[in-house]
Amino acid sequence: MGWLNILKRQTPEEFYSSFSDGIIVNAAAFQASIETFSTAQSIQIFEEFACYLLHWVDRYAYAEIGKEGRNILFDNVATGTISKYPYLLIDDEQKQDSAGDAFCDTLERRQVTYSNCKVNEVGVAGSMEFALACYIHQVVHGTCPEKLVDTITKNGEVAEEDDVCLPHPNEVLRITIFSHEYLKSLDIKKRLKQFVSICNI
Repeated sequence: MGWLNILKRQTPEEFYSSFSDGIIVNAAAFQASIETFSTAQSIQIFEEFACYLLHWVDRYAYAEIGKEGRNILFDNVATGTISKYPYLLIDDEQKQDSAGDAFCDTLERRQVTYSNCKVNEVGVAGSMEFALACYIHQVVHGTCPEKLVDTITKNGEVAEEDDVCLPHPNEVLRITIFSHEYLKSLDIKKRLKQFVSICNI
């Protein structure tokens, strides 16, 4: 039985690939739950939710296994996600490389914004779910500029004159429910335990 377990044990590379597959599967499921009007919008929705999930990986990893372990895990999982997804969602080979670059740029910006979000308050101004809902609203309706989301995140409140630009509270609630459903499905804490075991962190 012991030898069988050794033979079945994942390599670090297999683990990273499986983890990035989990990001992709859950981001694709989330994307399918949002009504869009073009392929470009669908791809952007996918990217937005993948960034949201990756930030949670970052947060959990830093808290559970420290900075060094987090750096190893996040770099490999993010790289795997970014390298795979264009070939799954985009048929045009010329656009696949540029899509990966665009995803990197989006992820870098979202990492900054989400790191300023409140994690102990869900679905309210200043929370990750509220920011995600705003980003989705911008993709679909084009009325919620990225700079406005950053301002709301930093201030933790919405100015009265900005309210018209933002998603309806029901839409924020819907995004919050969906995001937590797929976040739970990814089961980051369980994967972190696997990572520690496989990579001897």
